[in-house]
Amino acid sequence: MGKKVKTGIIAVIVIAILAFSAYTMYDLNGKSFDFSNSEMRIVVSGSMDGEPQPYDIPTIPVNSVIIIKHMSQEQVSKDLEVGDVIAFNVNGKIITHRIIEKNDLTKTFTTKGDANVGAETVPYAIVTGEVVGVNHLLGLTVHYLQKYSISIILATVGIVAGYVAVTTSIRNVREENEEKKE
Repeated sequence: MGKKVKTGIIAVIVIAILAFSAYTMYDLNGKSFDFSNSEMRIVVSGSMDGEPQPYDIPTIPVNSVIIIKHMSQEQVSKDLEVGDVIAFNVNGKIITHRIIEKNDLTKTFTTKGDANVGAETVPYAIVTGEVVGVNHLLGLTVHYLQKYSISIILATVGIVAGYVAVTTSIRNVREENEEKKE
């Protein structure tokens, strides 16, 4: 295979990976490329890993990447409805649960993790935003990269070293064979 063909194949693969990554981020961010008011998190508890619900976000498995779209207090009271998954801050810890009841009079939501038995009351004031995207595969990838980063680095170094050793050996054998022919 010629050098130009190899370069072309690599370019197509890189472009395909970039396009797939861009689409994944667009989809995760609620079909928007505006990330200025969003944050990405990894879900570490199973409270939302219950039976799928009939909403835009049916469930959130452990180790999923989620995108939280930050909201003003006006947006919280006006835009959020039953079925939405919200993020709220309790003592510095971000929790994501589904709204099962909204009370504009008391300015509170009743929320529940899909896998939880009990519900809790959440004041509008502690809501930081709405979960607009979930990607379990991306989350698993990030989780395993974090967990096995040393192993992955060592394996990559080993593969590169092996490739260099094999290609160098092949080149040396070819050069020796050509020298013998002369």
